[in-house]
Amino acid sequence: MAVIILNLIIFALIIFKTQSDSATVGIKCFSNTDTRRELSSGRVITSKLTTLVILQENIMALSFKGSVTDEQRQYTVDRTMSLSVTRVGNSKIYHAYHHSLSKTPDDNTPEELFSHIQLDNFDYFYVSQIKDDTWIFDGLELPIMTCSAF
Repeated sequence: MAVIILNLIIFALIIFKTQSDSATVGIKCFSNTDTRRELSSGRVITSKLTTLVILQENIMALSFKGSVTDEQRQYTVDRTMSLSVTRVGNSKIYHAYHHSLSKTPDDNTPEELFSHIQLDNFDYFYVSQIKDDTWIFDGLELPIMTCSAF
């Protein structure tokens, strides 16, 4: 009987350890952001974006939909970025590499403009679960976004 109980405890610990290690794998969430960025030249860029995020074990997909305004001109954003990701050791840090981008014909946002509003320095990032259905994606220097499950 003691052996059965011991095996059940070990099994429960293994399951708990596996769940805590993979807590950031299998995320499907979205983030709505309104941003205003004033460049050193005085130029003001604003954006209203919904970002859908899917993070699996070795791949991450980000789908951006919304608008970007540069001074008085408004552009449509409708693009998807795919990234290969690896976890750095046993930490909550991920390394993103091999970015690929696809845009719909409706996306007329210039790359130079999108680069000002997209996720800064997204090569390395942390993922932390802050609620049952909410995660925060942090860059190595600044938070990137909070993301709620869908």
